[in-house]
Amino acid sequence: MSLRHMKVVLFVCSMSLLHKVADSQCSGGHVTRSGFRDAIQPNCDTYSASFTQNQGATRLMTRFLSDFLAENNYCEVYEGSDNSGKLAGILTGGAVSFPVIIQSSSAHVTCLTNLTTTSVTLDINIANTCGENVTGTMYNLMSPDFPNNYQRHVGCVWRFKLEKRTSLVFQFSSFVTELEEDVLFFKDENDNVRSLTGNLGAHDFQIDVKILTLMFVSGSGLFYMGFNATVNLEGLPPSVECREQNLTIAVTPQEQQTLDYELGDTLYIALDRETSLSQLNDSCKVTGSDPVFVFDLGECEAIYKNENGNVSVSFLI
Repeated sequence: MSLRHMKVVLFVCSMSLLHKVADSQCSGGHVTRSGFRDAIQPNCDTYSASFTQNQGATRLMTRFLSDFLAENNYCEVYEGSDNSGKLAGILTGGAVSFPVIIQSSSAHVTCLTNLTTTSVTLDINIANTCGENVTGTMYNLMSPDFPNNYQRHVGCVWRFKLEKRTSLVFQFSSFVTELEEDVLFFKDENDNVRSLTGNLGAHDFQIDVKILTLMFVSGSGLFYMGFNATVNLEGLPPSVECREQNLTIAVTPQEQQTLDYELGDTLYIALDRETSLSQLNDSCKVTGSDPVFVFDLGECEAIYKNENGNVSVSFLI
């Protein structure tokens, strides 16, 4: 056999091997037990699995526990033991996927995974009911039993529906969950998903939404305290794009009296506490009986206006 013919034979064998891998169909089988967890391997073109909960639970949750599928890959989740049941939801690829709640004691999952190059763990388990539809102007978001530890297999769902798209700030006084196992998910009206997990302590979490769905999922692992947060459903004051609008600040008579401002004095104003008096220039001062400042804000990201114009500090000389 010539060298040329040998190359042709090797090439054909290689293509045959690639074709076999690309057509690989993987299955987690049909499992009846308390919970289901299986790794979808990266060489799978498709994947399917069925699960029946053996303790009579009629509310289940399915999610990806580690990593996520590639973009344009997905898993369809059905109620019942096969895909003839109701489609409960879709676990999407390309980013963190929002869990799917199943109102049944059985679940069937069918996945397209031909672009996924990492092992992804599929988890199906009991999802005990908690959460609510949120109304009002202020809300206190807490994990079940806070400040005591939450339980295993929680599937809390909170729904926020606002009059318009708003910047919500969740002010967490505490956030402690088992890393990657117990997760708080946020999904907006455009199906964008973010998540919090682990020991994050006290912090603020901001999200711009009109419709927001939260889901807290806990697995089969350890118990933790969970989280506690307050949120103002009226959102932050309207933002001002600095390059499009000047900031106008009027010093009220009460403020003038506090500053002992009189006709003929020069009043300087700074927009932050780091600005020293030596850095203030003519654009930062006014003289007269009715002090009104108009600033071109220039190179800044954004500010938020409130009743006092967001004035941080004033100088009088």
